Order: sequence, then structure tokens, then C-alpha cells
Amino acid sequence: MARENPQYAETYDQLAQVQLLYRERYEVIQMDGKIFDYYRALININDEIDVSKPVQRFALFGKNPSGFLFRDEALRDLFNENLRKLKSTEEYTRIINRYTSKSH
Repeated sequence: MARENPQYAETYDQLAQVQLLYRERYEVIQMDGKIFDYYRALININDEIDVSKPVQRFALFGKNPSGFLFRDEALRDLFNENLRKLKSTEEYTRIINRYTSKSH
């Protein structure tokens, strides 16, 4: 695929990906949505680039199976239980907002 598309590029620098998307140098980037939100908020705080233009999100490669891996079922279950509890609190919302909003 890459050989047949000379404009295809990859970079490890996810901040640069978001910057290049908003500078209209890239038409498409692929990354985790929360990571994208974090870097967009960071760019917005620094007023580097206008990031108010909406973007379209879609699962280019389908559902991502990424997650946490555990060797111990009891530890996994404890983690899942505590994560469920955290998600039902305002603290979880504050954590998410800290990395995805202009106010952090």
C-alpha cells in the first residue's frame, strides 16, 4: 500500500500528526481518540494553531482490541471492579477533562 501511495507517511510524533492535520498538510491521521483529544487541547492552550475546525472520526481499522493485560485473574478482576467504580465518580470526569479540555 505504501509503495503505491507516494504521499503516505508515518511518524512517531503524535503531536506533529495533529498539528499537520490542522495545518491541512495531512488529510487523514490515525491514532487513539483520547490521545488526539489530548494533543488538540494542548495545541489549543498554546494557541499555536486554530483547532476549532471539526474533524470526522471513524474506525479505520475496525474495533481496536487494545487494553490492559493481566497474568493474574484476581488482579484483573480487582482492576476492573475499581475502574468501574472510578468511572461512576466525578473524579473520573475530572481526569478525562484534564487531558481533553482547554482548562488543564
